[in-house]
Amino acid sequence: MKKSLTKIFLILALLIASSSLAFTQTQDSTTAPSPTPQISETVKTDETISFLLVQNENARDLITAQEKRIADLETENALEKESSASIQKSYESAQSEIASLKQSNAALARAVSINENTIALLQADNAKQKQKAKKATKDKWIAYLVTGGVIALKFLF
Repeated sequence: MKKSLTKIFLILALLIASSSLAFTQTQDSTTAPSPTPQISETVKTDETISFLLVQNENARDLITAQEKRIADLETENALEKESSASIQKSYESAQSEIASLKQSNAALARAVSINENTIALLQADNAKQKQKAKKATKDKWIAYLVTGGVIALKFLF
């Protein structure tokens, strides 16, 4: 039982760490936008989104498995409670594990929600950067045309 709780808390810590990493990347990318985003920034965003999607899927799978385990433990608890009062220690242990699993599921659900919000922010930021890059390129070509027109007019007149 201690091993399963250790695994649950380790997974929870990894999910929270990945969520804070993605949130930090989102903050940095919005504070200093460049007129033409580099390819490496887009790759990092895509990699982060992919990582978060995988983490969400893993968290959802873990939630499902833990909900099944909770149901099994509750059934087992009901049977043990009926059979004898001498099994009180086992009953309390299972109750403790159920409470821990429920807390873990709540934390995992919050991590999934944070990851989904982070994905939305990253996608919005990526779209803004692409739009700014297109505008910068368009403005550059307009400036070239205006400069060329001015030079041509000087030669004509």
